[in-house]
Amino acid sequence: MMRSLLFFLALSSVVFADSAQVVLDDMAKALASAGTAVGKASCALGKPEIRPHRAHGKLPMGYIRHLDLSNGKATYRLRYWMNIADREAKTGVAIEGSTGLGMDRPNSVNWYSNNFLELSYGGNEILKHAMAKMAVVQAEGERAVATFTWDVPEARVVLEIGLAADAECIDLRCRVEAKGEPKPVRLGFRAYPGHTAPPRARRVVTIKRELLPEADYELQPEETTLVLFDQAEPQLPCAIRFAESGHKKATLALQAYGVTVHLDYAPAKILATDPILLWDFRNQSLNQVMDRLLGGK
Repeated sequence: MMRSLLFFLALSSVVFADSAQVVLDDMAKALASAGTAVGKASCALGKPEIRPHRAHGKLPMGYIRHLDLSNGKATYRLRYWMNIADREAKTGVAIEGSTGLGMDRPNSVNWYSNNFLELSYGGNEILKHAMAKMAVVQAEGERAVATFTWDVPEARVVLEIGLAADAECIDLRCRVEAKGEPKPVRLGFRAYPGHTAPPRARRVVTIKRELLPEADYELQPEETTLVLFDQAEPQLPCAIRFAESGHKKATLALQAYGVTVHLDYAPAKILATDPILLWDFRNQSLNQVMDRLLGGK
């Protein structure tokens, strides 16, 4: 009897030790896996969500698809939203802008979740009634990359969106391939800094000055980084940098409600911008953000 008990205890100890070792091995693998993930960025496309449309669009269905980008330092989610005729989603309309591309994380405000990116070609909103094709180019690595592609009679437009492994911001590159006579391109970046409901006190700060609503400003050549915020909620700023985008003119429409940065480009058979950087901050010190992005201005 005693021998049986001792044998059982010994066997149990071995089993327990083996089980513990398995757990330790699994933990080691998990830690190793986590270690290899450090210094990487990733992006993923969600499945399209199609549902009855209840907003102010005229077509019966709504189409939403998300693109998530993350690197451990920052997480962004782009939201593509179109009003569509049916579940095939071959045609649609961007209700609240000219592309349907918005951003709803890290904040539902700041870069407008329903449509922050604007594009006009020769003064016309050529993408407003076109459905974009979305694709992941680089799912994981030093820079995660996805594209939005519109193919319309006037031009082929490819928007590349990336997140570097060590970045706090996403970077955008826009390529416009003219199909006929090249026309001027205007990109717009629309924000509702901090919140949408009143009271509102919008402000934009550059390396040279603080800009107040309601006014339109032509930005000086050195004013290529802008910090946008609301005095009533300064812990939710956002920012844009376009120092190397290749634009010929930059302007700011600073209204009491919405704020839009416009970049104008000369006609070109193939226009390929260099990176345009967008930050969206959540619960961060406005002074620290300005120190980092504007050099203490």
